[in-house]
Amino acid sequence: MIDNDNWKDWKWQLRNSIKSAKELAEHINLSDREIKDIDECLTSFRMAITPYYASLINPLDPNDPILKQAVPSIEETYDCENDLHDPLGEEK
Repeated sequence: MIDNDNWKDWKWQLRNSIKSAKELAEHINLSDREIKDIDECLTSFRMAITPYYASLINPLDPNDPILKQAVPSIEETYDCENDLHDPLGEEK
């Protein structure tokens, strides 16, 4: 159990952020496929979900909006014919 002082401490929250599919699976039910897909995403993207933010996720709802916002989707790694090579023009 986490004491109230730690729970309210932003530094504690950041130190204890969920950064892997394995850690996330301790909080919500993930299939083996979902774990594999998240691990694949994390080779390109980063994830850091504070314990507080994770506590807002409904673990029974696979379409939970906070889950969708916080956890990278394998679909984000797919190329699309309409994608721009440098959408923000940073390479110029």
